[in-house]
Amino acid sequence: MIDGGISRLIGETERLSGLIDQAVADLAKASTAVAHAEHAYRHGRAKAWTEVPTDRLAAWRQADVDALTADLRLARDLADAARWAAAEALRSRRAQLDALRSVISVSKSEMELAR
Repeated sequence: MIDGGISRLIGETERLSGLIDQAVADLAKASTAVAHAEHAYRHGRAKAWTEVPTDRLAAWRQADVDALTADLRLARDLADAARWAAAEALRSRRAQLDALRSVISVSKSEMELAR
């Protein structure tokens, strides 16, 4: 590659670095959302256990608690899925950057041999 190609590769490296920074921020936000959703779910379950009748079988009480907290569990699971997706996006960006670094390294080696 000629110097123009290297300049484009360096520009792409800077672009991917910015995307990685954004992905790290997104992962931090998603992790915070998971923590809040988990807290709400656990709090909701604890409260639900105090509200269900105690004169029923444990399995029925458990089913009542599950029904009362289904929306909270869904919110927690969706937050966890968003965190997983953010982590995958970050891994993908890092892999792209690693591949680009390899291309730059090979290009530099080719330029040195051409001298």
